[in-house]
Amino acid sequence: MPIKKSLLIIGHPRSGKTTLGNMIADNRNFSMLTVDALIQTFKAILPELGMHHEPEQSEAAFAPFLFKYMDWIMHKSVYRQYVIETCHVGPKSAEEMMNKDKYRLVVLGSPSLTPEQYAEAIRKNDKSFDWTAKKDDAELLQIAESFINKANQLKSECDDLGITFIDTSFDREEKFTKFVESLDGFLA
Repeated sequence: MPIKKSLLIIGHPRSGKTTLGNMIADNRNFSMLTVDALIQTFKAILPELGMHHEPEQSEAAFAPFLFKYMDWIMHKSVYRQYVIETCHVGPKSAEEMMNKDKYRLVVLGSPSLTPEQYAEAIRKNDKSFDWTAKKDDAELLQIAESFINKANQLKSECDDLGITFIDTSFDREEKFTKFVESLDGFLA
């Protein structure tokens, strides 16, 4: 029996990575791994590793660990499929380090929104525990603008590298549903 591929979902914060990952886990019986918990653990216990809540500041230290970890879990459970989501690795690192025999990559981002639209979408989807929930409107607007800039950067990198990019600016749930429905073909 051939090894089934797993999925790595990357993108800027609040782009829908966890939502898509949970849809896949729920509908396809994948195991879901959220990398943010690892980053926070490393940051708290081993700060000398250089892990940080700001993705750009931790990617160089974290990417080699993540891809070695991904290889290890697939080695130990060849018949189990995983969906792993993170904002702490970019498309270039994934393209260079990810084992493409075991994983496929999809990148999410919302480059087509205005900062005001994005801030409104964040507010609409915020849960009380989300780190953006306690931000005031001015802070949230700045955050939204930085996410849009990051999304444009990610889209450009994906275009250059031939990596699948899902624009989550509009009709996000519909796009996610279609992606989950086409997952078998995507992972082939």
